[in-house]
Amino acid sequence: MAKILRTLRNNWKKSVFLTGLSAYGIDYGQTEYKKNLLMREYCQEAVNFGDAPIKIYQVPRHVVVILNPASNKKKAMKEYTKYCAPILHLSGASVTLLTTDDKNNGINLVSKVPDNADALIIAGGDGTISDVVTGLLRRFNADPSQKLLPIGILPLGKTNSVAKQLYDDGDSKSDSINRYRIMLKAAYSIVRETTKNISAMEIKNIDDSDSDKKLLPVYAVHRLRIGAFRDADSKIDKYWYFGKLRSYASYLLGSYDRDSPVKVDIKFSSPCSGCSKCYTDRLDLRRPRVVEPQKRWWHVFIRNLTPLSQAPVTDYSKIDNPSCGIVTEKPVNTVELNVSPAIVNETPALRVNIGPEKINYIDFVKEGWRRNEANISPDQCVEIINAQTLFLNPKEENDKKESWLSIDNEEYEFKKLRIELLQNILPVFILPQM
Repeated sequence: MAKILRTLRNNWKKSVFLTGLSAYGIDYGQTEYKKNLLMREYCQEAVNFGDAPIKIYQVPRHVVVILNPASNKKKAMKEYTKYCAPILHLSGASVTLLTTDDKNNGINLVSKVPDNADALIIAGGDGTISDVVTGLLRRFNADPSQKLLPIGILPLGKTNSVAKQLYDDGDSKSDSINRYRIMLKAAYSIVRETTKNISAMEIKNIDDSDSDKKLLPVYAVHRLRIGAFRDADSKIDKYWYFGKLRSYASYLLGSYDRDSPVKVDIKFSSPCSGCSKCYTDRLDLRRPRVVEPQKRWWHVFIRNLTPLSQAPVTDYSKIDNPSCGIVTEKPVNTVELNVSPAIVNETPALRVNIGPEKINYIDFVKEGWRRNEANISPDQCVEIINAQTLFLNPKEENDKKESWLSIDNEEYEFKKLRIELLQNILPVFILPQM
């Protein structure tokens, strides 16, 4: 024993290196073992569904996957093949894979989804989800009689805020395999075929300077952000040489305008679940309910069946809401402004979180680090506005400098915007117990 201790002391550098390497190897092995156990559990559940008999007139489900191979530093395809595709195939589904590239982004690929598809799966991060949802709702806006396919989300990107909202129970945030647990839950939810409708935001640029261009709306399902905290998060990759500490360095070393960087005039109308004043102008309230025909044995030879009837779910022409459409104006000077879909008193609404007017450097760094460590969305604000329609008009002082905002973590230049809530318009796969 003394000889061993003497050898370690005389070669302490090698000893430290080998100890660190061994610790890393043990941790890596434990993580891989946990992932394999988790993968086996969900694959077995998928096999149970795949082995279940189907009726003679039924055909296997056909799901279309739109995957962004550039997501998460080009790891998305590898993770999809290893963790998500086996669950889909074991469930008995027929899978068609479409990948994005420079010529075919998520918006354009929506038009290539075949008519016999039963579900549309988005594999990527928040940006990919925003692109595909934008393409899907633009097509639906042009022809509201089209059926909206159920949407599955496979969180294969760098930022997966939407998937975390749907599939993260919040009990295992410090777990090393939590990312893969969410990924497998998302894939398994597609197998179970349980859906719920979520709201989306229609965001239009109404800047007069762009009146000569045909501006199409952008759709989002998570959040719109403006302000100093957004600016700090957008520059995290600039500090790549800090490694895992780059998100902290962005707040500590970055120079951001913390003295009311957002100066905007806000106009908004109160939330409305549908009434005689607004239902003719709102895309989400014009959505028809498709009644499927009763299937017979010969339908196995006919894939596309014509619906028996299409009728509105609710007769909004008979609903009266005196406060609908009444516009309130408010000037805002704040360090941060966020807009996201929410539920207010059982009514879907746009939730506008307005931060403080100013924040000092120490508090700015502490709050930024707190959000980063807890991996949470902003929850501190001095005022909350609930709206159905929202207008954001940046003040003239902002024109002297470039001003940017993020829509589902994708950057856009901040101009005059009209934001409309589309209530419960998108059917999304979820786990049954949720």
